[in-house]
Amino acid sequence: MKAVFLFLALGLLLLPLRAEDWTTTTGETYKNVKVLSHDAAYVTILHDDGGGKIPLSTLSPDVQKRFSYDPVKAAQAIAAQKAADQQNRLALAQEKARVQAAREKAAADALT
Repeated sequence: MKAVFLFLALGLLLLPLRAEDWTTTTGETYKNVKVLSHDAAYVTILHDDGGGKIPLSTLSPDVQKRFSYDPVKAAQAIAAQKAADQQNRLALAQEKARVQAAREKAAADALT
């Protein structure tokens, strides 16, 4: 029981005393930001109006610093994600074509 209490007490100490408001370089403001996750290029947040995936490049330098933002690593991560997305689109198109060909063959076989 003491371990549970200690765990909860430590958890409360780690929570921020107040939620932050962030304003991006594009002028968007997010109120009461809660960070869910981050990677080299983006931070995923919840805020008063919902949630989103925000490019670290659009945040203030002090926020970028907290997430160890490195523009070179971010660009590499974005390029890798774009390449993976392109491969996935190609694989999906190939699978759709295979399924369509199989349907057409089945329809043709049914006629004979």
